[in-house]
Amino acid sequence: MADTEGPDVERIDIVFSEALEKLQAEGVNQRVFGVALLELGVTALALAGESQARILEQAQTIFGKVAPLR
Repeated sequence: MADTEGPDVERIDIVFSEALEKLQAEGVNQRVFGVALLELGVTALALAGESQARILEQAQTIFGKVAPLR
């Protein structure tokens, strides 16, 4: 990703952290808010001009970092 540092990234980290804490405190299913966050992220990247191939590449990279070994 091109923009991984700076004040916007720090603000987003804070907002997302607070949102995730609230969703968990409210008992919202992780799969439900996970899909919502994924949709938000894909939409934001598409609106920012990222190609479908680049969005899929980024998703695969993230999945590779966080998915448990099978």
